[in-house]
Amino acid sequence: MKTLIISTILSVLGISYGYAQNYSVSTEPTATKVLLEEFTGVHCTWCSEGHQMAAELLRALPGESFVVCIHGGGYAATSGYEAGFTTNEGKQLIGQFGAEDAGYPCGMINRHNYSPIPTTQQYCMSRSLWLPRARELNSQTAPLNLSVTSSYDGATNQLKVHVEGYYTAQEQAAQQYLTVLWTQSDIKGYQKNGGKGNDYMHQHMLRGYLSSLWGDQLDTPQQGQYFSRDYTLDMPGDVNGVAAVPEDVEVIAFVSTGRANILQVAGCKPTYTNYGQALRGNVLVPDMAMGSRYGYHYFEAYVKSHTMQTITSATFDVTVNDQTQQVTVDCNIPQFSTSALLKVPATYTYKERGTTKYEVKLTALNGEAIDGGSISGSFQKPNTTDNKVTIELKTDYQASQNRFLLKDEDGTVLQEYGPFEDGQQHELTTTFEGLENGKTYCFEITDALGNGMLEGVKGSLVTRTGEGKLIDAFYTISDFGIRSFFTVNSSTGISTPLRDATPDDGKSYDLGGRLATGGKTLRIVNGKKIIK
Repeated sequence: MKTLIISTILSVLGISYGYAQNYSVSTEPTATKVLLEEFTGVHCTWCSEGHQMAAELLRALPGESFVVCIHGGGYAATSGYEAGFTTNEGKQLIGQFGAEDAGYPCGMINRHNYSPIPTTQQYCMSRSLWLPRARELNSQTAPLNLSVTSSYDGATNQLKVHVEGYYTAQEQAAQQYLTVLWTQSDIKGYQKNGGKGNDYMHQHMLRGYLSSLWGDQLDTPQQGQYFSRDYTLDMPGDVNGVAAVPEDVEVIAFVSTGRANILQVAGCKPTYTNYGQALRGNVLVPDMAMGSRYGYHYFEAYVKSHTMQTITSATFDVTVNDQTQQVTVDCNIPQFSTSALLKVPATYTYKERGTTKYEVKLTALNGEAIDGGSISGSFQKPNTTDNKVTIELKTDYQASQNRFLLKDEDGTVLQEYGPFEDGQQHELTTTFEGLENGKTYCFEITDALGNGMLEGVKGSLVTRTGEGKLIDAFYTISDFGIRSFFTVNSSTGISTPLRDATPDDGKSYDLGGRLATGGKTLRIVNGKKIIK
């Protein structure tokens, strides 16, 4: 009894003596994590673009950002054959924050009021502002830390959630509220301008709340004080006729000072027990589009797991121009997760005329046969060059998002250019020589956020042969990047139709002289450093 009384007094005073070992939440000050609440609807013209920009935010701030897609309002009204994605809670959020008046798609970043007029409230903003506002908030220190864990038990059909918090700042808002909700991804349905008809895959869709809609009040917040809350949800079979799929669930928790002003956010995927799903998975297309020409000795794919098992191998039937080969790729895919980008090896020859067709079909996981779907497409062989290639590169104003890579046909990085600083356009012209006859090379630009090289000014890439003839020219680089392939054919010279392109005068960078590739020497011949 004495221990209980003393511990209670210490807790009221904000001292965690004797209890800290029961918590796993960090006590060190941390950055403010970000929640985007996106208001959307299946008949909204620009909402598919809003979904892409929400995904861009998640890629820009991995582990520091979370998204909830709230379907509702006039654009979410459905006809007889369409699935209805609205929820009663979503309708209340739309009314509370004036989402329809702001125009769709719109969204809130941590429910902050960004009105320039002190006497008005403006929580919803256009999609172009989501990422800048999110970066701004993420650069600030939060007044508290928050962690959340969850588990789903297939035997009881219950989702359990445990939330912990720790107050790090000396000054705390007097009234704070904890809100816990759940979303579901990979919900198939219609989306205007989604490009998939009724097979568009909706992500991060609001399905319901485990707490009250506006949060459960927390006891007297004080620096150095811990708190925890537990919630249990009997998983419904559906939400308004849309099946609830436990493996596609994510839990999000946040603390706010009222209905608005979110102070900190946390989120997690559940762990699963007694959920004996059969071994299932499916193959997904890579982020970077194939392009019209291709030259790597592999194809790229993701594999999504729909099982509790950890997947350690994936087997594919790779068919190129009606010739099929079976290959197995080692991997490590946790339960109900998506793999890192996989390289699926392939040996193939190009069609001399027309396009080369391919299909990558997932046929087995962990050695057990499955029907995992396939991805397919077509491409042409790379242009040819002599043993010299010149690149002419311009970045946009966000060059830190990009990687600029010279690779061989096996995808080995031979040289990386940059990284370049943000805030200005960088220009690079350089020539490399000594390329091995008969080998294919690639100059590849990747964009981490999937928004291309379009920020401020457009980036571009031009590749030329040693004779100055054009190989490829990309003056608009969008999405996750582009690739320029070229095959060295010194004996016969240029075998593809070429045309001249106007060169771009610009600044050059020192690329470090020589580098080795396959026993050959690749020499940088015009690398004078002008800008640092």
